[in-house]
Amino acid sequence: MSLEKVDALEERITKVVELVKALKDEKNRLSIEVERLRAVEEEAGRLRQERDQVRERLENIIKGIETITT
Repeated sequence: MSLEKVDALEERITKVVELVKALKDEKNRLSIEVERLRAVEEEAGRLRQERDQVRERLENIIKGIETITT
């Protein structure tokens, strides 16, 4: 194997190593983002439940007021 071939091979291996590092970094970044979005989704679900409970309570209050006024 000539020195030029070894240099070319080394360069390709270096590029592959850099690509793997970049992909690992991106994977880690995306994992963090996924966790953040899951937390947001859970909070949104909790807020929807709370909204529904408040809506139900207000409907009951309105019904109670309607029975008093009729």
